[in-house]
Amino acid sequence: EAELFGSSDENVGASKLKIAISDKSKLTFYNKSKFDEIDKYVFKHPTKGFRINPLNYLAYGVVDNNRQIIRDALSPGCTFNIKLSLQCSNNIQINDFYKSLYLMLNFGGLGSRSRKGYGALKLLNEGDVFNGQDWFVNGNIAQTLQNIINQKYPVKVLYEKEYSYLDTDTKFWLSNEHSSNWEECLSMLGKHYHDWRQVLPVADGRENLGTPLLHGKNGIKDQRRASSYFSTVFKLNDNEYKYGVLHIPSNYSDNMIPFNVQQEHHAKFQKEIDKTATREV
Repeated sequence: EAELFGSSDENVGASKLKIAISDKSKLTFYNKSKFDEIDKYVFKHPTKGFRINPLNYLAYGVVDNNRQIIRDALSPGCTFNIKLSLQCSNNIQINDFYKSLYLMLNFGGLGSRSRKGYGALKLLNEGDVFNGQDWFVNGNIAQTLQNIINQKYPVKVLYEKEYSYLDTDTKFWLSNEHSSNWEECLSMLGKHYHDWRQVLPVADGRENLGTPLLHGKNGIKDQRRASSYFSTVFKLNDNEYKYGVLHIPSNYSDNMIPFNVQQEHHAKFQKEIDKTATREV
């Protein structure tokens, strides 16, 4: 990672990768001050009973108490050109660069709340960019991900590391239902994600889903950890959107929460995912 993207270590130095938008004049911005509500996915707070728009739920931190959007965002369907330049010294770096680019575009996204479905991107010339990569299967997200995982060497032992990394215990689900636009699909994801979370009590298991660790477990309550679950929206075809959920394991608690307990919590949560999505990897 440091070889490609840089490090504060003076022996490594700055990133070898440069990214730029080549024509910013083509960018269009989201012009709504509030997200629209899609009634069939709106849900009620489990204890206080007020209505919650799933788009606000997933955008926690970028929507204020009056449900006003407080960040600029690109509009749905906005297209732009990205220019990348990489200064590298070996083929391993080039191969890792292409894999990292694919994973970012398909499972990551750009900007705030990218792990909760916002900032999702679709590379329009994907077949051209990744042509010749032996792990790439055009039009097949799940098989391409599986190939990338299979080529990682050596495969790490689950929960050996503090931070998330791809290994053979990585899981990926694709929603059973599809939607005709991104707002409806993201609303469906927000409703389902809220429902999945209820299986884990706030003070006993919810911390496995990330967010600031403020509940229980005195030794880790002040440590902020990003979620090991990456949720995003995929545009499969015109007017066909599905959400995906990628789980990349980590041992965020440094074994303060025993390994077997972490596994039990993740198993409960993933059993809920299985109710609305199909595991592909």
